[in-house]
Amino acid sequence: MTRHLTEKFSGVGDIYSGESLLRKAVAYELECWSDEGRQGGDNAPSVGIRGTVAIGGIGEVTVLSGPDNLILKLEDGRRLSSEMTGTGGEIVGRGALQPA
Repeated sequence: MTRHLTEKFSGVGDIYSGESLLRKAVAYELECWSDEGRQGGDNAPSVGIRGTVAIGGIGEVTVLSGPDNLILKLEDGRRLSSEMTGTGGEIVGRGALQPA
């Protein structure tokens, strides 16, 4: 299996849980990866998005770790369904970026 970095971007966005704004003006860095040549019958590449958001301490980690699904709204209006995976602001995308 071959993994390729397909897009890397950073900016300042907002974090939502559903329609509720949890944090405004949060710095983020994201990387989109494509895994080609997966084993099995489906040869379509899978895409994964990982990155970090700037958080201000354990209080923010607690707030952002609570919801099952976070939405990161990027500077360009696209949205990423994601979840917090670490206390350092690590996030992983759930699916592809949604258009603005």
